Amino acid sequence: ITIDSSTQTGSAGNEITADGTRRVFTSNSDLTGGNPDKSSEVFLYDVLTGSLRQITRALAPIASTAAAISYDGSTIAFVSRADHAGDNPQLNRQIFTYDIPSSTFRRITDSFEDFDLYEDVTLSADASRVVFLSNADLTEENSDGNYEIFLFDDSTDTLSQITKHSSSLTPGEVNDPRISGDGNRIVFSSDTDLLGQNQDLSDEIYYYDLTSQTFTQV
Repeated sequence: ITIDSSTQTGSAGNEITADGTRRVFTSNSDLTGGNPDKSSEVFLYDVLTGSLRQITRALAPIASTAAAISYDGSTIAFVSRADHAGDNPQLNRQIFTYDIPSSTFRRITDSFEDFDLYEDVTLSADASRVVFLSNADLTEENSDGNYEIFLFDDSTDTLSQITKHSSSLTPGEVNDPRISGDGNRIVFSSDTDLLGQNQDLSDEIYYYDLTSQTFTQV
C-alpha cells in the first residue's frame, strides 16, 4: 500500500483492525504529498476505499512513532513530541490519541522531562483503555525511572501505574504489555519476581486483572 523510491525513507509498523478494513503505520516517506520534510508521521490506510491518509503533521526532526489502532477502528494511539492537541507547547514526548470519526487529537500523558520515553502502545477493542510502557514518573509512583506499565482509562479520564518495582529490590524489567479486547486484563512478560514465585528471575508471563486488581504468574 506504500510506494517510495527513496533509499533514505521507509515505513514501520503495521497495525490492523479486527475486521481488516483499516491499517495504521508510521513512515518518513512523502506518501500523500503532505510530508515533504520526510518526518516520521502516522498514516491510515482504508482497505475498502483504497485511500491513504496522513494523520499527523510535524516538522522534522519531530517524529510520531509507535502507532496502534483499536480493533473497532475508531481510534489511533501514538507517541510524539509535536503539539497535536494544542496543549504541548514545550514539545515534550507524549502519548496522543486520534479519534478517526471526529478527526480530533487528545493528549493522554503529561510528561515534563526530556528523557521520558514511551513504548508498546496498545488499546482495548473499543479504545476506552490505552496501555503502554514508560520510564516517566506520570503518577508520582516511579521516581526511580524504571520502565513500568501504565493504563489510561477514557471513561474516568485517569492515568494509573499498574506495575511498581524497584530495580534495586527486584532487578529485571517488564515488557510487551497487551490489553484484552474487553479491556479487563493486561498480559505482559517480566524477569522480575513480582509475586515471590520467580526467585531465579527467569522471563515469565503475567496477567493483571483490572477488576480484582490482582497479578497472576502464568
